Order: sequence, then C-alpha cells, then structure tokens
Amino acid sequence: MLSPLGLAPTLLKSRSVTAVLAFGPPVRSAGNSWTHGGGDKVDGSANRTEAQNAGLQPYADAGILREYCQPGDPICAPHSENPDMKNHMAYFDKFGEEGAAWVIELARNASSRVEEYNARQASDSSGIKEMFKKTVRHPVASGLLALIFVAALW
Repeated sequence: MLSPLGLAPTLLKSRSVTAVLAFGPPVRSAGNSWTHGGGDKVDGSANRTEAQNAGLQPYADAGILREYCQPGDPICAPHSENPDMKNHMAYFDKFGEEGAAWVIELARNASSRVEEYNARQASDSSGIKEMFKKTVRHPVASGLLALIFVAALW
C-alpha cells in the first residue's frame, strides 16, 4: 500500500518486498539514484516532493527500487528534447529483459536467504534456543531456567 511518502514503510521492515520496478513513471524527480535509462537528468510530468523521495530512499538503499525513464518520453521526461509518445511505449522492448533479469536476481537472492535461514533453524537440532525464545519472556526467569537446565544436564 502506498503512503504519501512513497511505499508503505512497513513493507521494507517486514522484508515482504523483493523488488519495486517502474517504467516511465509520470511522478518522478531528476537526480535519483534509482532511475535508469538516461532520463535521470529531467523531472517527470510532476515532481516528487522531498518527503516522497525520502520515503523511497530506504528502498533504493536496500537495492530493491528501480525505475526506467528515457529521454524523449513525454510522460516521465517531458522537458527533455524531442518528446515522442513512442519513447514511452517502448520500455518493455528496450528495457524489459534487463528489468526482468534484475527482478529475477533479487528474487533468487531472497530465496537463498530464506533457504539459509531454514537451514540454520534445522541445524539447531536440540531446539532449546527456540524453546527459550517462545516460552520464557522474563529475563530473571530465563536465567533461572537456564541454570536449572544446565544443572539437570550436569
């Protein structure tokens, strides 16, 4: 869900977003690191506010945000030379494979992180660490329970 600042801030924290990809967005600002295709030198039909750019920056910093805008696109770069609607309609032909490869790479990396996490969880065969996390919440009780458990093993 979008917020006035861009993407919902909770999505990045929850790691539920693998990639954000846009082609020829009308609302954009010049000079953003996440703009590819050569249109990063001009503003869109409407500029993003400072707050909107700041809201998108964490996604760019995480390496999961990319937008394509090319010079001559009357929607995302209307102030560039020779605007022509064919430039706006050509994104999938011109950048589709590159954008898809980028999304696939990010998805594979995310999948690898999930597999690594699952492997770490499976290697904890005793399950004691997880038991403590799930059942004991009080720090003093955690310490006492750990001492009792160690004494029982001794």
